[in-house]
Amino acid sequence: MSNREHLEVFLQGVEVWNQWRMENPDVKPDLEGANVRNANLAGIDLIDANMVRANLSGANLFRSYLSRAVLAQTNLSGANLSSSDLFGANIFQANLSKTNLLGANLIQANLKKSKLNEADLRYAQLIETNFEEASISGCRIQGVSAWGVNLKGAIQKDLIITHPNEPTVTVDNMNVGQLTQLMIHDKNMDNVIDSISTQLVLILCRVTPESRGILDRTKEEIRKKEYIPVVFNFDKPGSKNVSETIFPLARMARFIIADISEPDSVPQEFFSLVPDLPSVPVQLIMERSLIKEYSLLQELVKHDWVLKIQRYDDPNDLVKSFQELIIGPLEKKVEELKNKRNGKQE
Repeated sequence: MSNREHLEVFLQGVEVWNQWRMENPDVKPDLEGANVRNANLAGIDLIDANMVRANLSGANLFRSYLSRAVLAQTNLSGANLSSSDLFGANIFQANLSKTNLLGANLIQANLKKSKLNEADLRYAQLIETNFEEASISGCRIQGVSAWGVNLKGAIQKDLIITHPNEPTVTVDNMNVGQLTQLMIHDKNMDNVIDSISTQLVLILCRVTPESRGILDRTKEEIRKKEYIPVVFNFDKPGSKNVSETIFPLARMARFIIADISEPDSVPQEFFSLVPDLPSVPVQLIMERSLIKEYSLLQELVKHDWVLKIQRYDDPNDLVKSFQELIIGPLEKKVEELKNKRNGKQE
């Protein structure tokens, strides 16, 4: 049950409610189970409010403030939440079928087990949003910004990626939808895809204040050859499963340059992924004074696509001879592996 005092103020309208919120900034509104279906609540301040099992179906919540609100099991079907801020809101098991979420902020919102069938999510911010076991079939997802979205067990069917005035194109996966939109609307996407496979150079290293200057010069040398340097920093190996980040990048790379001068800073996932990349040349580089012998290194260099370790005393000298010592051998190995694959196919 909702707090009787809070509900009485709430039912007096948005203007009175927002004024009350300003005068009582430390109060967290308790509106559990409130029934305000079809109400005009545009611009209302429901930050941190408890709206569990409330009925907001058909309500107008345009440009409302619902960050960190608890909307678990709430009925929001057919509501207008366009341009609203739902940052960090808990929308667990809510009903958002046919809800208008155009341009809404759903960053870090929890929509686990919610029903969003036919909801309008166009241009919504879906960063680290939890859609686990949610139903999002038939949603419009044109222009969504979806990064780090949890779609585990989500029902994704007939997601519409085109504008209402355009011929309808549907996909069954939100991530595929983002890529497909780019391919349809960005005339340069074919060039981008080609560039990824032919120009991406993955640099694996531990970036420190001392090594920053050398890294910048290394990237410049790579750019001179019209390659695209992508740097993976070993500075936080424990923050996430490293293979989730390295492996997709490594598979797309033309070749890999890995500075493993400090073995203790190199994630074990790196050593385990190299054997699974027979078509991607790998150049290991090590500062001579920091070299430590270890068994994993000996196993790596046995692979045909792993070049002889390039040891250096002065990183400046290495950069000066980058084309001769690094780029040249890697380009040669790319062609060698390519010819070898073609030979096998013939």
